[in-house]
Amino acid sequence: MKIINKMKANYFSVKGKRKENEDFVLSKPLEGNMSIHLIADGMGGYDNGRLAAETVANTIFEYLKINKDFNNTNEIIRQSIIKANTAIKELSSARSITLGSTIGGCLINDNKATIFWVGDVKIIHVRNNQIKFESEDHSLINHLKRKGNISGNLNLDSIRNVVTKSIKGEVNKFNPDIVEIKPAPSDKILICSDGILEIKKLTDIAKMNLSTEVELENLKNKCKNNSDNSSLIILQFQKNANKTEITNFD
Repeated sequence: MKIINKMKANYFSVKGKRKENEDFVLSKPLEGNMSIHLIADGMGGYDNGRLAAETVANTIFEYLKINKDFNNTNEIIRQSIIKANTAIKELSSARSITLGSTIGGCLINDNKATIFWVGDVKIIHVRNNQIKFESEDHSLINHLKRKGNISGNLNLDSIRNVVTKSIKGEVNKFNPDIVEIKPAPSDKILICSDGILEIKKLTDIAKMNLSTEVELENLKNKCKNNSDNSSLIILQFQKNANKTEITNFD
């Protein structure tokens, strides 16, 4: 348990019925009142997926830890993801394997939260149990919807997990979406891999009271029966708080 600033951060990650957990959760303090919270969902199968997720998450963290000028937060985040993309490219080449990862994260800097994502790790901002903001997946389904190419003859299940952006060493396919928000006291930001959505819809998750250890343990135990890896970070902004805790429920 580590102390950061006016926010409670809880997280867990379970493999479900998969052979390996290819999700990697990172929730750590940075300098001063800053902290970084992210989920990387690895691609490539078994050990390769886990390796990709860890490489991406740790590269982003190390870049943010060294580069302490956050006057231009968006650019710092972009540069950290460029570094992660380069790291994946070099590792893939050195080992002659295919590696890749999607990612969703939130950088906290005092009272500002900057959320970013590449791929289909979902991020929602919740206020009064209602979704105030929801990230739009970089997925083939969303791409076809925007183009107006969804028809009744299309088998959506066959393309549900196909992403149009990921961090896998390719040029111009890893650019993140970045959104800045200012959470009010009692707001929540949730970051979740797609396995979480096997349990409940996002609107139902937004209404859940996940403020106690018992409730988080119950949700985690339900996720153990999922077909996919399931990871969740919940950031709860506290009224009249003078410290923040990061707790791992793994």
